[in-house]
Amino acid sequence: MMFFFLGIYSFGFWFSKYLILSNEKYDSTVIMGTLFCFLLGGGSIGQISPILKNIAEAKVSAAKLYYLIDREKTLI
Repeated sequence: MMFFFLGIYSFGFWFSKYLILSNEKYDSTVIMGTLFCFLLGGGSIGQISPILKNIAEAKVSAAKLYYLIDREKTLI
C-alpha cells in the first residue's frame, strides 16, 4: 500500500510539473489543487483495499444462501 501511495504522490508531482511547463496560464492555486487531488484520491483508493476482502466473502455467503433457497425440497 505504501508503494501505491508513494507512486500516486510522485505522479502528482510529475503532473504538476507538466502543467507548469506546458502552459503559462496555470497559477500556484491550480497546481496545489491538482497535487492535493492526486494525494486525496490515492489515499481513498488505498483505504478501499481492506474492504474488498469483506465484499468477496459476502458474495460467497450470498451464493450459499441463494443455493439453499433455490434447492428442491425432498420429502423423507
